[in-house]
Amino acid sequence: MDVFGIELIEALREVAQHGDPTRAASAMQLSKSTVSKYITDPDAHAHRCKDRSVRCG
Repeated sequence: MDVFGIELIEALREVAQHGDPTRAASAMQLSKSTVSKYITDPDAHAHRCKDRSVRCG
């Protein structure tokens, strides 16, 4: 599993643990929009991150 899969699993775990993306984002020290993107469209995030010209996070 690559790092993008790990980030997705961590985001899903945190949302399940905290009950919503806002609290999960806070726990992960990410923006709510980043966590929401992981959950709603994980493939798009993975493809964007694999493009070395784009900063992920």
